[in-house]
Amino acid sequence: MDPEQLVEAVRQSLGPAISAAHAVDGRLPVISFEPTLEHSLLEVLRTGESGSFLALDASRAEAIVRATTSMVRKVEETGESPVLVCAAPLRSAIRRLTRSAIPQVPILSYAEIGSQLTIETMGVVTLVDATV
Repeated sequence: MDPEQLVEAVRQSLGPAISAAHAVDGRLPVISFEPTLEHSLLEVLRTGESGSFLALDASRAEAIVRATTSMVRKVEETGESPVLVCAAPLRSAIRRLTRSAIPQVPILSYAEIGSQLTIETMGVVTLVDATV
């Protein structure tokens, strides 16, 4: 098992504790990707020597980062501190992609969200053309 897979396995077992750390009064403010966009990201997910990455051209990667950052800022303006939630295989690659633009935003996988929490969807990241 490579280090990234090991980290993801540990994160899934600790998931309820990880997600609870970002919740306020049992409520987790969440931003997610529009399903078609998330599916297209899964299709371009690749594994390299330094872990998983998204095989995107620069303009598409920039558009995704810009749309995600914009949604995060919009939610933060309401006083919330959202987490970005995505499919488990994408979590690491999304963290790498967005780290410099939105380092303060935790990236969680759906598998990490504890059943004890109430999920409040604060926003959905979309692109006009969601194909990647």
